[in-house]
Order: sequence, then C-alpha cells, then structure tokens
Amino acid sequence: MSDENSKEIRNVPDLPGDEKPTDWADRAADDMHYTRRRTIWPQVVAIWIAHFVFAFATGFILNFFGMFLSEVLAEVVTYIVCIPLFAAMVYVDAWRNGQQDYNLIKFGHIPDDKLRGLKAGLVAESVGLLLAILAMIHLFLIAGEAKAGIPEELRTGLHWGFLSAYHLFYFPFVGIVWPLEEISPFFCLVPIVIPVVVYHIGYTLGYKRISIRDKLVYVDPEKQKKQHERERKFK
Repeated sequence: MSDENSKEIRNVPDLPGDEKPTDWADRAADDMHYTRRRTIWPQVVAIWIAHFVFAFATGFILNFFGMFLSEVLAEVVTYIVCIPLFAAMVYVDAWRNGQQDYNLIKFGHIPDDKLRGLKAGLVAESVGLLLAILAMIHLFLIAGEAKAGIPEELRTGLHWGFLSAYHLFYFPFVGIVWPLEEISPFFCLVPIVIPVVVYHIGYTLGYKRISIRDKLVYVDPEKQKKQHERERKFK
C-alpha cells in the first residue's frame, strides 16, 4: 500500500460516538474509568463520604447555633437544617450517577442495571446496619442491667463506644433517634432506610432523566435542548 493511501486511511474520521483517545495513556485512563463504573463501589464511597462530611458538619453547626441559642433550640434548628442537606447531598450524587450511567449503558460501556442505585445504597448502609445492631445489643443489655437493679454508673452493656459510633455515623438524625431509643432499641434501624431510599429515588430519576429542579425552576428550552445534545455525546 502506498504512503499516500496510508495517509488517507489514517485521516479517515471516526464515526460519531466512536471517538477514542489516540494516546495509549489516555486509552488506559479511559478503560480504567469504565472499569470502575462497572461496579457500584464509586457510588458506595460517595455515600460514605456524605456520612463523614455530615458527621463533622452537624457537630460544627450545632456548636455554632449553641453560641446564641439555648441547647434545646440549637439542637432542633441543627437537625432541621442538617437532615435535608444530607439528603440533598446523597440525592444529587445519585441523580448525577444515574444520568451518567444511562449514557454509559446506551453506548455499551456498562451493563444495564436499573437497581444499581438501590444496591449501592444497601451496600453503603451495611456499615450503618452493623453499627445499629451493636448499638441495639448495647441498649438491650443496659435495659437488662437496669431491671436487675444495677446502679446506672455501674452499667456497662456491650460497650458505650458502639453507641457513640452509631450516633456519629447518623449524626444528622440523632435528634430523632435518641428519644426513640428509650421507647425501643429497634428504632436504631430507622436512619438506615433514609439514605437507601433517597439514593434509589435519585438514581432512578437521573437514569430516567427526570429533573425535579427543572420542574420547579424555569429553564430556557433552547438551553435545555443544547444540554441534552451535549449529554447524548457523552460516553
């Protein structure tokens, strides 16, 4: 084959949607990106990050409001602020992942799985479930020691550290869970459901490309059309 023909072949543009990095380093990074997206672990880690962020954020906001509000009012305001913000952080990440996965599935980069969001939520909250079980065992043991007449300062239960770790993991929900724990330790399971449900809903709406923001806020149709065209080119 002549050099001229070789040049012509090399200059033939790829078909739309077939563009791939020409550099081997870029190709490797591209393949690694799709390999990671085939698993739910990036989404699981994102949920864990939301928990850790709000474990510290809730404490900071609580101390901030405590400087000029009463202890009870500071707690109420903090939990009213932090619960929606935590849910919003989880939802936004879920919606974005659902939207991106739709495009990756469309181009055959990852298998179709509409329950990826639910699976990610369940795996992420398995940590919370373990902490909740340990906290429940601790509370049941404490209740048993109380019935046996053991003074409060001598009650050991399983270990107070497990209850503290559980409260820290679900810090935005402590204001709701703490009073319920006195009714029944089984209420420790309540906060586990919320991130799972929020993430599943967010992922499903993102996968279906349904934006709550667009329903509530006016969006220029022309800008929205251009945005959708850019999304269709995403691989």
